[in-house]
Amino acid sequence: MTKNIQSICLENKNLVETIAKKYYKRYKYGGLIELNDLIGMGFLGLIDAATRFDQSKKVDFKAYASYRVRGEILDQAKDFLRPRKGVTTVNMEASKLEIMALQDEKARSELLKKELLKIIEGIIARNLNNQEKRVIDLKYRGELKTTQIAKLLKVSPGRICQIEKKALKKIKRKVML
Repeated sequence: MTKNIQSICLENKNLVETIAKKYYKRYKYGGLIELNDLIGMGFLGLIDAATRFDQSKKVDFKAYASYRVRGEILDQAKDFLRPRKGVTTVNMEASKLEIMALQDEKARSELLKKELLKIIEGIIARNLNNQEKRVIDLKYRGELKTTQIAKLLKVSPGRICQIEKKALKKIKRKVML
């Protein structure tokens, strides 16, 4: 690595760390990627940006570099998170369960589904009010129709739809962080 690229990397270390921390918050729920891994991925993007940057284009280097860093992190994270055959270790936040040597795709899928459900249940428990929890529980666990839930809770079906929609937005917002 040339001295120029090294100095650019040192000068923009905070940029890489800031972007990596943003994505760490997004991916940390499964404990699948460590912050240092994301920072390393970001530095690959920064090195790429430093080598490809053209000053004649009159573009701010930090703007260009942040685009390249984000792209590299997303590309690398995609590969990192893609399930592979053979020995796989998944460290889930909910139970810190280690899954070793799950070659059967269906068994791995079921285990991951259970862990994701635990995570979503935690999000529901922490972020929804009692009425929203009840509607989501009856709709998705009890598998009741909107009209059935409305009769049970003594409100209109339209109100049940509103409550469900609001609850799902809250859940989606928390999952996407």
